[in-house]
Amino acid sequence: MAEVSDNIYIADLPEDVDDNFISQIFGNYGQVMSCKAMKSKFPGQKGAALVRYATSEEAAWVVENLNGNIAEGLAEPVKVRFANARGSGGGGGGGEYGKAPGAGGANRSSPWSGGGGGAAQAGQEEPSENIYIADLPENVDEQLVKNLFGGYGSVMSCKAMQSKYPGQKGAALVRFATVAEATQVVAYLNGNIPEGLQEPIKVRFANRGGGKAGGKGSGASGGGDASTFAFTSEGAGKGAGKGQGKPGTFSTADMQQVVRGLHGQLPGSGRQPPENCLYIGGLPSNTTDLDLYRLFAPFGAIPTNGVKAMTVAGGSCSGVGFVDFIDPACAQAAAAALNDLILPDGIPMQVRTKSAKNQNPQQAQMM
Repeated sequence: MAEVSDNIYIADLPEDVDDNFISQIFGNYGQVMSCKAMKSKFPGQKGAALVRYATSEEAAWVVENLNGNIAEGLAEPVKVRFANARGSGGGGGGGEYGKAPGAGGANRSSPWSGGGGGAAQAGQEEPSENIYIADLPENVDEQLVKNLFGGYGSVMSCKAMQSKYPGQKGAALVRFATVAEATQVVAYLNGNIPEGLQEPIKVRFANRGGGKAGGKGSGASGGGDASTFAFTSEGAGKGAGKGQGKPGTFSTADMQQVVRGLHGQLPGSGRQPPENCLYIGGLPSNTTDLDLYRLFAPFGAIPTNGVKAMTVAGGSCSGVGFVDFIDPACAQAAAAALNDLILPDGIPMQVRTKSAKNQNPQQAQMM
């Protein structure tokens, strides 16, 4: 059952609806403190609105009496429900990663099950100016995110994450100028359709842990120019000055020697701060370092030796792995997207930032 609040979401409104029209129509049923009208973006689409009343009693009356009915001043029935109603947002498609049943109360579907999920629970994370937005268009980019959410506050930075396979939704991390602006977006838009989109989205406060999108630059930045790199190991420079060789030729050097020679000069060399490091639990027994890299690299740059699948006697994975990112925002994005992912056998995968006190000798050796 929907949680009662002073905020309501109204659908099936006229295509050209605006804030003044909303205030006039729904001001007849209570004191409207604020409203946000969302006009249609294509022929045949209905308008929608978010309305905050002075009291939850006023909002409850409107939901109970106008849902499925024709409001005075309108010609067609409207749909009305409490905004931010957990599980009633009509959200996620089949590609949405799923929360484990009982994890924080959110029971979103597994990507392998093909089922749709409800709205993610908001309010479980500590309020901050950073928010995580899911169920965005597959080809979302930073400009679209700014256009969509700039109308709700001052967007200081954002990081868009496009889908990686058919059916998966896009996502984004957005930092607003103030906690109040971010809080308003979470309260108004979680489970609702923002102006400019056609489907509901999921919005919650981003996990804590150094997630300053754009704070340290993307994974490609921060490194030296290629001309400054030099091999330090003996014999690595043999053959220098003999030309680059003909197209199609190959080097007889040992690639491991190349990597070792450049280690310490590449971006992200050295120990990463805890907020850049992820702990992964619940991994399959055949997980390898390469598997972890393939799974986490789409979220951002990973330094040399930045992935490690821990093994037991016999070489199989112990179920635990570690991944380091150069940018803490990338680590935060990966954790937000993959934590509590339901694997094909029903086991949830845990992904979280690793605190300094939880570092162990095994993890220290991989850095």
